[in-house]
Amino acid sequence: MLAVFLGSALHGQSLDSLRQYAIELNDHTDQIDFNDRIHLLYFIDDSVGDKRDYVVKIQGYCSKDNRLKKAASFAQERADAVMATLLDNGFFDYQILSCDGKAGPDVVEDKVWITFYPRTMKKEAIAAWEEELARMASFVFVNDSLQPGDLVPGKTYIMEKVKFVAGKRSFDRSALPYIQNLAEVLAADTTLQVKVVCHLCCPDINTPDGMDITTKKKELSQNRAREICGFLVKKGGIEPSRLTPVAKGATELLVEEKDEASQQKNERLELVITR
Repeated sequence: MLAVFLGSALHGQSLDSLRQYAIELNDHTDQIDFNDRIHLLYFIDDSVGDKRDYVVKIQGYCSKDNRLKKAASFAQERADAVMATLLDNGFFDYQILSCDGKAGPDVVEDKVWITFYPRTMKKEAIAAWEEELARMASFVFVNDSLQPGDLVPGKTYIMEKVKFVAGKRSFDRSALPYIQNLAEVLAADTTLQVKVVCHLCCPDINTPDGMDITTKKKELSQNRAREICGFLVKKGGIEPSRLTPVAKGATELLVEEKDEASQQKNERLELVITR
């Protein structure tokens, strides 16, 4: 079981008083166990404070059960269990803005997300936050090896272990096992079509693209995308028609850039599974 607190802010919109909490569940269960409930209540006491100052949205997810009807039921029951816990511990019905369950092939997590919005927060700010959540939900962060069947059409996979040599098209030596693993996964499912998308940080200097210090041209993300595709074709035996290299430069930031760590998050390799 895992509970996660996320502190976040939208660009230009301070959300310091917004709180979000997640409960991770075992496969094939609709139950929120005793420890999860206790940890949620501790979180509310420590991080939320006065319950009267907040309204709540609850979203349950179920991804593991292939029987969609049962999975949808699990997702809703998980959300309902969290709502019952809140109502039993000082929240009122009018503070629950929504309590929903979601399941299906596009759901990749077995969790319940609980978002605590300040009652004074404007509807426009809530809508902007939810739009950002929906955007982030489309990403799957991959920090280990993939298994056949992990790549799902319609999702975007951020390959966190794939890093590049600064200013060059070549990927870092540490990335080699993960790119080889990717080739194996793509070889195991020949129906997959993939956009290989390279992003850069620092829009002030890398828009529309960055400088490749080898070619002395502003084509860094373009060359990196082509380099990955070339490796998958030459070394992995993947049919070239299945891969589309895409260069984004620094035109689509994942997070607001505040320091070197956030810049590193924006300089990334994505796999967009188109079908």
